[in-house]
Amino acid sequence: MSNFKALVLFCLLLSFDIIANSQDNREQKIDPGHIFTVGRQWCDSVWNSLSDKEKIAQLFWVAVEIPHAQNKYLRLREEVEQLQPGGIILYAMESEKAREVIDDLQSLAKVPLFVSMDGEVGAAMRFRDMRRFPYAITMGAVDDDSLIYRAGIEMAKELRSIGVNANFAPVLDVNSRELIPVIGYRAFGDDPENVARKSVALMQGLQDGGVMAVGKHFPGHGNTDVDSHHKLPVNNHSIESFMQRDIFPFKEYIASGGWGLMSAHIEVPVLEKGVPASFSSKALKSLLREQLHFEGLAIIDAINMAGTTGMGSPGEIDVKALVAGNDIIVMPRDLNTSIESVLQAVKAGDLLMSDVEEKCRRSLLFKNWLFNEVFLQDEESVVDINSESSEKSDSTDLNQQLYDAALTILKDERFDELRYGSSGEFTCLALGKAEIVTDELKSRGIPVYQLPLHNNLLFELAINNPKPHQKLIVIIALPNWGRSELHEELKNKFALLSQKKNSFGLFMGNPYHLDYWPELDDYGAVIMSYENTLETQKTIVKFLEGVIQAEGKLPARF
Repeated sequence: MSNFKALVLFCLLLSFDIIANSQDNREQKIDPGHIFTVGRQWCDSVWNSLSDKEKIAQLFWVAVEIPHAQNKYLRLREEVEQLQPGGIILYAMESEKAREVIDDLQSLAKVPLFVSMDGEVGAAMRFRDMRRFPYAITMGAVDDDSLIYRAGIEMAKELRSIGVNANFAPVLDVNSRELIPVIGYRAFGDDPENVARKSVALMQGLQDGGVMAVGKHFPGHGNTDVDSHHKLPVNNHSIESFMQRDIFPFKEYIASGGWGLMSAHIEVPVLEKGVPASFSSKALKSLLREQLHFEGLAIIDAINMAGTTGMGSPGEIDVKALVAGNDIIVMPRDLNTSIESVLQAVKAGDLLMSDVEEKCRRSLLFKNWLFNEVFLQDEESVVDINSESSEKSDSTDLNQQLYDAALTILKDERFDELRYGSSGEFTCLALGKAEIVTDELKSRGIPVYQLPLHNNLLFELAINNPKPHQKLIVIIALPNWGRSELHEELKNKFALLSQKKNSFGLFMGNPYHLDYWPELDDYGAVIMSYENTLETQKTIVKFLEGVIQAEGKLPARF
């Protein structure tokens, strides 16, 4: 039996295995089918008002990369006004500038624009003056999925306050256990069921908050160690592993009513050899549409990425992406050329106008929902990012709750000694800055030695400060330091301290960096906070004071 036939059979068997809570959620949530029913009249009216070129242009979203560069921005304005693309994608800028840009470009559009961005940690991923939510790997450690749903709601409120209505999140990739994956902390972990639960919860929060969730990177980027921004990754999973691990979260996301999915420039040989899944009809039509029953918007990852090398020239590559099954092309290399190429492909019969109509109508129906059914009727839920509103403090409190819930004990043989021991028993060595934690230890009379990272002699002197009889607290607030070969000699000397069972480790970083700190296995107790933020430092202090317990579950196995 061929790989593809085996895949089809496997999908058919798997389609009967939708978990019960996903079925319940689908009945309660607004899925694409409902959105399509509600918006037909508006969609018909808009479709009939557009020229053929304008209908094709709805399938393209262009980048807003440097709004402060006047000449480039003026060219973008002219492009939007003359060619009428279906949407824009935002990159780094201040949030107020984003509001200005969005309002300006929307004023030029005959049909409201999709306004999209990568907001995996909320609006702060592009707008640094906004609030950042925890990384996915941190939320992957949280046992209470309702907190993840609330994070989605809060993200949506902040995105809508700027004018963003489509978020390229959640990340549905399942990290490999055999390598340090390129997706890393951007994924919820390496357990397919946990990734599925967290992805669905975040998606439902975003969509209930009035923002289209766009799950990524279909059909799964977790089993790769290459970034598709730079070259074409290959997912070499067997058909069984591919379906059980990579596809499982996408299946649950679709069954729970996800509106958008992003196809990735990844080769999956069990689907089709030598072709990125983003250009494979076997991936996008046979698997995504026919077997997984996805009805939402299929959006290709930025088509100007290195992972698309060899797929064709500007225009030609866009036609191939649409023929393969994508609805939306993000960041075309030349919008005018792209539109003309698609128009010529339709005239030549290489792409059917009925296919263009299906894709365009699908996009318009979601626009109707976002602009007419949600956005205009629910303005009271939009956050004013310049006010000290209750929503703002609620989001900050939610972040603290998420970090508290994520705190994970990796090893707990002696933490009570640290909580209740006398100050004279301990000495602390801090690798990296964690002022809230070190200030707390100092307030208890515990000496803290900050390790100088740019002076090897002073570093060696510092690690010799603890007395042999003292119990050692080691704060690893800069886990990346352990990855560098330049630090290997110092790290080996540092590691000798861990051979004593009276060491306590506070690891404040990406769990995938634990591989660089094997000496933690010898510590008497180790706790993981996943990130080094003000909130995670407060979390650790609360744990040391006995105010909270560490109830997080490590989302990645080693």
